[in-house]
Amino acid sequence: MHPHRHRSGIAVSPAPILLFLGILVCILTGCGDGDASNGERTVLRLWHFWSEPAQRAVLQQQIADFQRKHPFVVVELTELQWSDGKAKLQLAFNSGNPPDVVHIGMEWIPQFAAAGVLGRLSDDNADRFLPGARSGGIFGDSTVALPWVVNTRALMMQTTLHEARSGKTMLDVIRAYHDPARGRYGFGIASNEPHNVMKRVLPFMIAGGSKAFLSRPYWSTLDDSAVVALERYVSFCDYGINESSRNLDERFVRGDVGVWVSGAWILASAARTGRSASFTVLDGIFPLTDIATAHHGSILSGDYLAVSNASVHRHEAMLLIDYLTSDNTALAFCEAIPDAGVPAGRQALDTMRERLQDANAIAFCDAVEQAPSIEQSVHFLDAERIFEEEVMMAIYRKKTARQAVADARDRIRSVETR
Repeated sequence: MHPHRHRSGIAVSPAPILLFLGILVCILTGCGDGDASNGERTVLRLWHFWSEPAQRAVLQQQIADFQRKHPFVVVELTELQWSDGKAKLQLAFNSGNPPDVVHIGMEWIPQFAAAGVLGRLSDDNADRFLPGARSGGIFGDSTVALPWVVNTRALMMQTTLHEARSGKTMLDVIRAYHDPARGRYGFGIASNEPHNVMKRVLPFMIAGGSKAFLSRPYWSTLDDSAVVALERYVSFCDYGINESSRNLDERFVRGDVGVWVSGAWILASAARTGRSASFTVLDGIFPLTDIATAHHGSILSGDYLAVSNASVHRHEAMLLIDYLTSDNTALAFCEAIPDAGVPAGRQALDTMRERLQDANAIAFCDAVEQAPSIEQSVHFLDAERIFEEEVMMAIYRKKTARQAVADARDRIRSVETR
């Protein structure tokens, strides 16, 4: 008997049988979802900085959901701390055993990208991100990281001050609130924390018309408008208290500090203590003189995801990155973890804003949407350190604001031209 005939003698083509078997194999192995189809599981290693218990729990839930969608991908999570995580990443890259997917801060991207350890990513759908967030992941002419969540610093003041601010300058407001004998201070400073001084001073410069650090070379952007802004900022500090950011967040929520620059994470603390209505977020506005004519000056910061150049699982790594940075997933993460920031996607941010009831939270969303990002450069971290050192010299009155800016300009120029 012919091998492809039934007993009745009717010829049967093998094509339908093979097609059926092919479909069955696809169903059983997840064919079409981009995962391995040979029955073997791909192990992806993701190193991340969401190490607080609530953050960890939400991320683990989202990873579990990703694995349900892609059953042939297993994600191994490793937690890092911001204090030493960068050094551990550098060691992993240098040893040739890096994770497949890395969670990094925006400011670190140029340094890692210049070392050639980050893979080039597709930017076909990059328009879904906020412009400032998208540009933060570009190095040279390549997209090397995609934004996950973003944040900014906003100026906030006690609501009683905000309501009585008519006709007053910013310095008037700060000076009037300052009463150390009663444990009350006009302004929060926090000048001793690396990477935080710039985030609090630079917005005042941008609001004053400076383009400081918004283009390269950095040294050329430190102009007279930056000097004027620093002079005004230093005058605020004369009526301030200099402590850690965490302490100043707590003081501000209690009402012990009149004017303060902080991030959206402060809103959760205020909600827990019933103090949400006690202060007002100024929507990214950083007034130097007259509050009524102030300008936007927020600077964007953010958390990004990148693929190691050495990864042999680039396809699966991109599946994970696309999932975590998708509008629905990033929005769910930010809503579950309010201190994480806001989603980097345009649509996700709009959705989040529509759902919010708190005016201060909405103001933070508005500030993020309008905030530019610092121009990326391999020299940024050195330039940031120099800038912060010189700003502190001005705050402590060891240099005039003009001399501090001039010295910062000269020192940064030597870094950028060496």
